[in-house]
Amino acid sequence: MYVKFMNDNKKEYLNPTWDQIEASLRKLDGLNFSYIQLSPSKNNEEFLVLGGGKDGKYLCFYYYMNESYCVFNPLETCNEKVEINIGKVSERNKNELINIDMVLSISKIYSQNGKRDDSVNWREF
Repeated sequence: MYVKFMNDNKKEYLNPTWDQIEASLRKLDGLNFSYIQLSPSKNNEEFLVLGGGKDGKYLCFYYYMNESYCVFNPLETCNEKVEINIGKVSERNKNELINIDMVLSISKIYSQNGKRDDSVNWREF
């Protein structure tokens, strides 16, 4: 597993432990430490991006070849836009925001087997 952390020094790691990944995910603050990219190898066209963190609000994206997906909450009916920093500030739908427990669950499954967690709701964008 290859991991790229977007923070002040843009560190990259090859084969970090789950404990190292989890500790880094818990540091996401949407300001100085705004996203983490996980992929099976450094130059892979498949990867997972987890970002945000300010006020306990996160986003999760999955990219495969030319396809892009975002986790979404089907119970959130509000289409209100919110600003969130995932490397840069962008406007996203409120129903795309998830909590840290979901971030940890999705990233743990991906880090263990390199596969997207199909137990959550993904929407192509």
